[in-house]
Amino acid sequence: MSQTHLLSDTIARIRNAQLVKKEYTVVYYSKKIESVLKVLLREGYISKIETFEERKGVLKIKVYLKYEGKDGVPVISEMKIISKPGKKVFRPYRELTKVYNGLGIIILSTSKGIITDNEARDIKAGGEVLCSIF
Repeated sequence: MSQTHLLSDTIARIRNAQLVKKEYTVVYYSKKIESVLKVLLREGYISKIETFEERKGVLKIKVYLKYEGKDGVPVISEMKIISKPGKKVFRPYRELTKVYNGLGIIILSTSKGIITDNEARDIKAGGEVLCSIF
């Protein structure tokens, strides 16, 4: 199956799975998606990721979602795509704004890899702004 924008598809799958309080969701595999999910894992927005082979030559990633409290409120309350296939958004590190005064993160694709906005400011690297998470 051909996907035009795997990151949008991944974010939509995570958002939809959280709405019905699923334990995990399955997304298409790409190196970029795996790197973004590793950033989310490192920052504590998801609990675990597993890569598996659905059938010969077709890899997928199982994303285990994270909830908090007795009510099971999702840790991720807002996810937005910023760069889209028709409009790529690039920013130098000085122009990166904080998401909700630093409570959220922006994920960037830089020459140093896929990192958060805080890491980009530390290493003074700008790049393509992929998405924002809160």
